[in-house]
Amino acid sequence: TSEEGTNGPITITDKMTKGLTFKKGISVQDGSGNIVNAPFNPSSDKSSYTMTLPEMKAGDSYVIRYQCEADVDLLGTDMTVRNTASVTGKDSDGKDLKHEVTVDHTFDMLDNGTITR
Repeated sequence: TSEEGTNGPITITDKMTKGLTFKKGISVQDGSGNIVNAPFNPSSDKSSYTMTLPEMKAGDSYVIRYQCEADVDLLGTDMTVRNTASVTGKDSDGKDLKHEVTVDHTFDMLDNGTITR
């Protein structure tokens, strides 16, 4: 969510722990639930992606959903994954902005390696 809005588009970069790969099925919605078409550019090993989203007005937000898959050799074990997402662009005054968030999740991988986030 942007409190003051942005001056132009924003770039999202999302990196996952080694052992996880992004799958197809990424979706982006604005705060009203409307689909936002944004190019999804996964890294060659599919452990991260970058996308550019349209300019945000004050109070606007985006919700990004995707699925990732654990390597087969991780099945049957508990695992903690780290997800680091960063946003870069220009704030409403045209100054550079960068915000980064890191979240750890612990999962019990019993049957399959699909984790929905």
